[in-house]
Amino acid sequence: VQPSAIASRNGANMVFLIDGNKVQEIPVDTAGQIGDLIVVSKGLSPGDKVVLKPSQDLADGSEITLSQSQ
Repeated sequence: VQPSAIASRNGANMVFLIDGNKVQEIPVDTAGQIGDLIVVSKGLSPGDKVVLKPSQDLADGSEITLSQSQ
């Protein structure tokens, strides 16, 4: 994943998994780096969509609006 997708909360690495119009806070384990990306060894599955730059205010169950990339 992009390094900016990983948030540190209470000493643990977390990502925010996009689930419809809400997010789930998921703890992850990392296993190094490949190029510019961080390898997630536990917590995500291939194809999972995550918030790329989670703010400090984002919490488990928060509602989100997706923006379209151009």
